[in-house]
Amino acid sequence: MDCMVAYVNGVVKELSAAPVLADGSAMIPLRFVSEYFDCEVSYVESTRSIYINN
Repeated sequence: MDCMVAYVNGVVKELSAAPVLADGSAMIPLRFVSEYFDCEVSYVESTRSIYINN
């Protein structure tokens, strides 16, 4: 799973990180999935928190 692209409705999209298989689960970039669903993703460094808003 070292591929840095994903296909969305047949269109190639670049990923910021490659997906990873961990203990039988696929880990994919959260920002990519969130933005596909038109959500806003923000990161607060001081609390190391990620916020996803639609």
